Formats: sequence, structure tokens, C-alpha cells
Amino acid sequence: MSQERSSFWRSGRSAFTLSPTSKNPGEPIGSTGPMNRTHTDTSDNTKSFMEATDDVWSLNEDLEQEISPTSQKPSSSGKFFRKSNSKSSLVSLTSPTSQAPSSGSDHLLAVQAAAKLVIQQHTKVNVVVEQPKSKIINKNDDKEVVKDKEKEKDLVLKKDVAVKSTETVKNESFVNFSRMSSKEKARYDKFEKLLTSTTLDITTVQKSSWSGISSAHRAQTWRLLCGYVPTTLDRRKPALSRKRTEYKSLIGRYFEPRNDPEHSSTFRQIHIDIPRTHPGIEIFQKKQIQELLERLLFIWSIRHPASGYVQGINDLATPFMVVFLLDEVAEGDLSRINTLGQAGSTTEEIEEDIQWNVEADTFWCLTRLLDTIQDHFTFAQPGIVQQVQALEDVVKRVDPQLHEHIVSNDIQYLQFAFRWMNNLLMREIPLHCTIRLWDAYLAEQDGFKSLHLFVCASFLIFWKRLILEQTDFQSILMLLQNLPTTSWTNDEIDLVLAEAFTTKYTYGDAPKHYQSQTSASSLS
Repeated sequence: MSQERSSFWRSGRSAFTLSPTSKNPGEPIGSTGPMNRTHTDTSDNTKSFMEATDDVWSLNEDLEQEISPTSQKPSSSGKFFRKSNSKSSLVSLTSPTSQAPSSGSDHLLAVQAAAKLVIQQHTKVNVVVEQPKSKIINKNDDKEVVKDKEKEKDLVLKKDVAVKSTETVKNESFVNFSRMSSKEKARYDKFEKLLTSTTLDITTVQKSSWSGISSAHRAQTWRLLCGYVPTTLDRRKPALSRKRTEYKSLIGRYFEPRNDPEHSSTFRQIHIDIPRTHPGIEIFQKKQIQELLERLLFIWSIRHPASGYVQGINDLATPFMVVFLLDEVAEGDLSRINTLGQAGSTTEEIEEDIQWNVEADTFWCLTRLLDTIQDHFTFAQPGIVQQVQALEDVVKRVDPQLHEHIVSNDIQYLQFAFRWMNNLLMREIPLHCTIRLWDAYLAEQDGFKSLHLFVCASFLIFWKRLILEQTDFQSILMLLQNLPTTSWTNDEIDLVLAEAFTTKYTYGDAPKHYQSQTSASSLS
């Protein structure tokens, strides 16, 4: 863990000044300093979270001493802090502790081994080039020598090109591998072993996914976690092919009548919303991708008349689409998101087969997600209203000071948190952060509802100090609707998830905890 992350748990980051003149959503309002928040001593909870996950954390010695087992204090329930004596859901939803390879001597050895391999390849080239010379020297006939020289020259040239091509591939592979940290390499190896096993336990996949999925294995893992493909290895490919064929049959059945009077208003609304989807990412401005999203969203809405299409569902389709597209063209590399669709790139024009595969996989996985939160999109959206009310209750109990500051300035949670629930924070954080967050959501049984509630609470508390610096309705609401997250990475998402984890298992399992204390004190 970096020094910056360590200091976050102790005292938070330094604040910066806001100015009401800034108008750019997602950026600091008038200043660029680091964020801050006040934080109580959560060393016990943090240690429990870090012990329960695979490779989110990398503690330095100072922080290890600070949260060492000798300083732990068991909770009143005896479940959260002492995992070994508990049979609660804490153990079942997180992964056991594992050690990743060190980034020092192991990495150096890997580099040396790769360099040795390159040298061996160059040696093989020299041997191949030198062999024909001995044959040419032994020729007696001059004409024969000339002909043989020409043939051997062509042969050597072809071999040289072939070997150079092989070397290029090996070097590119080596460069990609060298960019992996020891933690990423350990995560890659873990998922490679998991997903290539003949039959896997979905619970094991869930535990491993909570702390983040290897980019190269994310698409396959998401399909498994959505229940889209079976866990048995030899059945996955036939099942995937069958579902993709089934989706094509739905197009003729449900998409063709899109211009009928009864469906025209739905299709028109989808057609309006699609160009607004991630306007800063070029791939979403491509006609091919916009038509892809139009088809799958319209088909979903016709097949689910209880809710139909609601604004915001278009955003929820994009993480699936990006993950499945990157898996086809870039081995899942999330750093390629902003280059998708650019002129001269491999995704400037997507092959038809790839397009259909991505579209079908996105449709079925989106359907699975929306089945878990369908009351978010039925009439009057009761699911979202309940989630916002629950968020207010959680913040009130976890951080009364922050809650009082918000409501005392006449701000209702619905004014800023409705979008958090409707879009699952997708308009508050960058897309690559959303994808990392969804690794954890998909790993939970009801992640897009139960875990998301506590993620929103942690997300709000993350900005506590900055919110407390605002002293009027307008400045607080402007901040909450334009939080400066454009430079966020997976490190910030890990912090929010850690807070959500501790809050969920501290307060989520005992919703009447504080109420019972209050009533007991009033009676005394």
C-alpha cells in the first residue's frame, strides 16, 4: 500500500478550495488540490477487510504495526473482527488470503530469463544463415554454384523474415508481460487456473472476483457470474453459440415492428438517448455501435412491458459492451477504452461476426442485471425511492455530523442520490472505474442493490471534509452533482469498496443497532 493510501486511513487527504465558477462536471470546482475527508479509527475493520480479500492491499510495515492483531478489539457481536471464530457471511463472500510474488528479485529473474530467450533466438538465426554457405563452397560447377546461390539466398531471406516475425511476436508478448505488476501477474495466474479447470465452483469465482478480475479473463468471468454460460468447461462454447443464435432470432421477432404506432414512442426515446451515451468516448459515436445499442435496448423493452425502456438503462449496457468488445480486439485491456473507434485503430470498423457476438452477450448479461433491479424502472420507480431512503438512514447512523450538515442546508438526498441509484454511479466515476466496481457487484448475490447501497454511502462519506466546507444549499448541491472524479483510478474504488464492506457488515446486518441503543438510553 502506498504512503498516500496509508495516510488516508490515518487522517485523510488535505482539502482544497472550491469556487462556484467551475462548470465542468466531474472536475474540481475552481481548484486542483487533493481531496480530503475526516475519518475515525477504522483500523480493525480495515484489517478484517484486507485479510478477507486476495490482492487488493499491499501493506507497508508501518501500517501493519498500526493494525496488528494485538491492537484489535472484538465487536459486540464477535463476528466481524475475529473471522476465524465466525461462520457468518463475511467469510463466504470474500476470498482467502494469498500472497502474490514479490516485485523485486522475482521480476528481475523474469526479465533475465526473457532476455536469455531472445539471445537464444538470435543464435538460432545465425546458425540457419550460415548453413547454406558450406554447401555452396563444396560445389564444383560454376553454373550450379550460381543457381544454388540464388536459391539459397531466397531461402535464407524467407527464413529470416519468418524468424524476425516470430521474434517480433515474442518481444511484443514480453513487453506486455513486463508491464504487469507482481499483483496483476498473480491475479492473471489465479484466474487462468480457475477458468481452465474442467468444472469450477461458482463460489470460488465469486470470492476471487471481489478483489478485482484479471483484464484478460474479465469477459469470461462476467459471463459465468451472470449465469450466461455453464460452469462446466466443455459445455461453455456450445451454450454460448446457442444463446447468440437465439438472440439473432429475437431481432426478427421483436425489432422489425419498431416503427409500429404502439412501439414508435419507445424507439424514438431510445434513438434520442443513444447519442448521449458516453459522449467523450469515440466508439459510442460510431453508427455501428449506436445501432447495436438501439437493437438490444428496444428488444429488451418489448420483452419487459412492466417497465419498458427508461432513461438510464442505456448507460447500464455500456460496461458489458466495452468489456466484451475489448476481449475480442484487445485481450480485455481497459487502457484501450479511449482509443476504441479511433481512425486507424483496429476498432475503426468492427467485423460483423465480432459485432454480433458482442451484441448478443451484452443483451443477455444486461437482462440478468436488470432482473435484479427491475423495480428501479417500473412505474414511479419505487426501488430507487426505497434505496435513497435507505441511503439516508445509513449515513445518518454511520456519520451523523455529515448527515446533519446536508439536511440542515435544506438538501434532500433525492436531489443528488437519485442519479446514483438510477445509473449505478456511472455518471459519477470514469468508465474503467465502473468496470472495476462491477467486478465486486457481480461477485455478490444481490450486489447491484444491497452492496451498491453501501458503496453510495461510502462514496458520500469519502467527500465529507469537502462537503463540510460548503456552507449553503447551492454550493453543496453543485459539489454533489459534480464530484471531481475524472482522475480516479482503481485505488480510489478499492478504498470505497473497503469502506462499503465494513459498513455493510457492521450496520447492514444490524439495522436496529442504534435505534435499540437510543430507546434503551431513553428508558434509563
